[in-house]
Amino acid sequence: MFEIPSEDHEPGIIIQVIEHGYVLENRLLRAAKVGVSSKKDEEKTN
Repeated sequence: MFEIPSEDHEPGIIIQVIEHGYVLENRLLRAAKVGVSSKKDEEKTN
């Protein structure tokens, strides 16, 4: 759902769960809504 820049976690790790997903008999009823870590952008110096 969204990405959170983080220095503490590797990119692609789920950091925050907004809404849980549901599966019923191997069928996806609702996908989870989560926040995923991303690589923190370093400031560019010119």
